[in-house]
Amino acid sequence: MVDALKKGDIDWTPLYKVIEESSTMQRGVLAFHGLLRTLNVPTPYPDAVQCVGTLAVAVATLILYYLFFGKRHVKRRKDLLQELAIAQEKLHELEVQLA
Repeated sequence: MVDALKKGDIDWTPLYKVIEESSTMQRGVLAFHGLLRTLNVPTPYPDAVQCVGTLAVAVATLILYYLFFGKRHVKRRKDLLQELAIAQEKLHELEVQLA
């Protein structure tokens, strides 16, 4: 195990190089650049590393939002549904009284 930690045994290529050389990422970035050109966005366009960074931040933001506010949102919706059911029952009772 100690031998595996030797510098020669581990590929020390930075992650951004792996991302830049990925054919999937290159196609995605080219498609994104095409979209930006279509929308007449002025150059320079973001490269692969910047695109991945932006996506990572967006995903992290969504996950953190759900963790901090998602449960409260679900609870509020449940409470509103209960209030709506009570209001519908009361409306039905009032309609019966009017008839």
